[in-house]
Amino acid sequence: MLEHLIFQGPYTDKDFFNFVKTSLEPRHRWYYFKEGFSSNVVKEAINSNRIKNKQLNILDVFNGCGTTMLTSSLLGHQSTGIEINPFLEFTSIVKTSSFFPKKDIFFQFANEIVNKSKGGSFSELEGVSTFTMAPGLEKWLFNTSVIRRFSAMSEIIDTLPKGFKNIFKFIALVSIMECSNARKDGKSLRYKTDWKSLKYSSSDVAKEFLKKCHIIYEDIYNAPINNKFKPKLLLGDSRKVLTDKNRFTDKFDLLITSPPYLNSFDYSDIYRAELFLGGFVNNNEELRKIRLRTLRSHVQVNWEQDINFESAMLRPYIEQIEVSGDYWNNRIPLMIKAYFDDLYSVMSNVKNHLNRNAEAWIVVSTSAYAGIHIPVDLLLADIACQLGYKLRGIHCLRYLRSSSQQFKDLNNKKTPLRESLIILKK
Repeated sequence: MLEHLIFQGPYTDKDFFNFVKTSLEPRHRWYYFKEGFSSNVVKEAINSNRIKNKQLNILDVFNGCGTTMLTSSLLGHQSTGIEINPFLEFTSIVKTSSFFPKKDIFFQFANEIVNKSKGGSFSELEGVSTFTMAPGLEKWLFNTSVIRRFSAMSEIIDTLPKGFKNIFKFIALVSIMECSNARKDGKSLRYKTDWKSLKYSSSDVAKEFLKKCHIIYEDIYNAPINNKFKPKLLLGDSRKVLTDKNRFTDKFDLLITSPPYLNSFDYSDIYRAELFLGGFVNNNEELRKIRLRTLRSHVQVNWEQDINFESAMLRPYIEQIEVSGDYWNNRIPLMIKAYFDDLYSVMSNVKNHLNRNAEAWIVVSTSAYAGIHIPVDLLLADIACQLGYKLRGIHCLRYLRSSSQQFKDLNNKKTPLRESLIILKK
């Protein structure tokens, strides 16, 4: 096969592959985004493309929680991000804000929010789905006093001066999620084993809120964002935003991004609680519209099935999966083809917005279905070369340990999934 094209080093085992250490850095630590990638990728890409005294213009077409934008701003470069999820868009806006309030006023408002919300307030989400305890439910996301404290906090925050609303709304959202009976785990929310004994209460939300206020104000002071380098964020489907001449006309020196992995995770559904709590969606139909506009990397909603590009290199893998018949959803083969069709569209449209000799740094993961390894890194590199990009390298960042869902014995050995960094040049 073509695995000989995969380099091991210089980026192997250098923590270029996940958000864990990045989540300890100023501003990045405000919200733990499990699916995020490392700020070290952004730093290395910028250093590799730095031109003396030149400010780079950097693009991330799958913005997520804003790792590329935030790192670029802190290093003094311009950036633009495109994101489909309004909660993640909001998170990025707050993390990259140049808002610099006076300490006494900031904590005056923080204490006011805590003290005035003690009695709680009825939440419209009570009794909706699994948000709170309800007849017939064995598990629920939030205890009643928790969601009512959050509701009361939100009402007070809405009365604050404009500059303070976003940051305190964000802190309240992070605080209630810390007091949720479930945590994000892979493609779903899983209830904490001891959630009943934890007995999260109104006071726990308040404690988390004040703790997060101190962390965030410390970072506002120690890692300020210069308004000159405040990034631009566009809410929408990157497949469409990139072709919208009214919204998107800039040219870029560097693309740094990590598309959703081909793992059948519906990222918009994973963040369902934050979307509803923050008022970013008001009902399931609004949530469904977001889910339908995401990259076709999952089968949880019935997206449009049109395929405009089919990779000849992908075809043998699809045929092996179809012959095996051993996959948990009959739309898996179509999903895989649709995923690469979407990436073809994105990479084709991105190319029109890159300056001459601009580079693209893309973090991806390979996948496996029916015991068949799908080398996403090789397939995406092949697509890029067909579009006229020059391949500078495919670097293995790490091999992933086996998962019972994605791994199966194939010819008596385990399929080695990996995360890789693809570097392209226009």
